[in-house]
Amino acid sequence: MNKTDLETLNGYLAESFQGYNIHVKLNNNFNFEINYITRLNIQLKSEIIVPEDFKKSYLKFCDYLLTSDVVNEIISTLYQFSIQDLEYLRENNN
Repeated sequence: MNKTDLETLNGYLAESFQGYNIHVKLNNNFNFEINYITRLNIQLKSEIIVPEDFKKSYLKFCDYLLTSDVVNEIISTLYQFSIQDLEYLRENNN
């Protein structure tokens, strides 16, 4: 894959999570980076490593997105971060 593919995919990801304190993007190695800013301005981070075989072409990468559990893993990570956010709020309000 090339820089244009990276920019295209990151554009889709940015549009998908627009308006939230969530940033999901592909880094320069085509791995997913998830950044979540809590309501107490604590930054939570995670990275999902994409197997090298799927980084060779745009079609293989899209196939990986459609056939793997990476989408579920992103959603699960965001859910865990939102639970942590609520726990931080609860701890700091007591």
